[in-house]
Amino acid sequence: MLNSKIKNYRWGSINNCIHFILSLIVSSMVLASVSAYSEIYRWKDENGKTHFSDKVVESVEQKNIKLKINKSKWKRYIVEVDDVDSILTDTERLRIEIDVNAVYQFYDEKLYFDFYKTVPVKIRLYEKQENYQSYLSGRGYKNNKGTRGVYLPKSNEIVLYLNKKDRWRTFWTIKHEASHAIVDSLTAHTPAWFNEGLAENMESLGLREDIFFLYPHTENKRSINRAKKSGNRLRVDDFLSLNSRDYYASMKNGDSRYQAYSGELVRMLLTDERGKNIIRRMLHIYKSGSRSYSSNIIEEHYFGGLTALQIHWDAWVIRDSSKKILL
Repeated sequence: MLNSKIKNYRWGSINNCIHFILSLIVSSMVLASVSAYSEIYRWKDENGKTHFSDKVVESVEQKNIKLKINKSKWKRYIVEVDDVDSILTDTERLRIEIDVNAVYQFYDEKLYFDFYKTVPVKIRLYEKQENYQSYLSGRGYKNNKGTRGVYLPKSNEIVLYLNKKDRWRTFWTIKHEASHAIVDSLTAHTPAWFNEGLAENMESLGLREDIFFLYPHTENKRSINRAKKSGNRLRVDDFLSLNSRDYYASMKNGDSRYQAYSGELVRMLLTDERGKNIIRRMLHIYKSGSRSYSSNIIEEHYFGGLTALQIHWDAWVIRDSSKKILL
């Protein structure tokens, strides 16, 4: 059963999914007006997989779907999904395509980040964790036991296994790794905390009728609360000055504070235009090849510098975090 955070998507209905994906796209079509209608055809191939097209295919039996859709300039990516063990439903396949395109669209429309040079990722999904680990080991990725999914830069591929207990987590993981695919492809020197923080928020990203929002991320909030109670709280300036090697080493040692701080700090920045501006600036600074510490960039470009950021952070961590955030 999907977590309550995910149920709002209403993925149980294939028609809702179709409406949602069509509101994001009609690939390669330009809509004449907001009230325009488009004809979409649905059919299944010999393997039982569902396909959609705006063209008639004479060799198959198609169903015509007429939906009123909103005008959009977004050009969709077709997401290649290799469902190794045939465990996905048609609805879940649609959901993956919607989710990944939502992440791409957010980077493009909200962060003004040109990812069009990136080859769209391939997604490889396993039912069994041991098969997932074996596939990664065969490609030189040895330290994968604690992961739900990973992005492989050499093959531009997301590899993961289906979380049977909390199935919704698999779909969040796909969005998380899609964010890594975008950032890793275009900004090789992005600091680990920033890369991870963006991915943590993209995994909770939602899109409804051209409105982006973030679902609550309870894991990260709980981790920060635990750190606060145990006296292991981190100051923002110390956290931002961590080099990527130390950041990842701490995560491998089981210190969940770093990933939680990454996610919540980026989430805070995404909630207002000043914060989004600093995210945009940092992305483009690192895209240019800079290796500057994030603390130096924020001290220079964030209004009030690190002192102001710390004040905003102290207020942020005690807020009510149970509600969706509009972006």
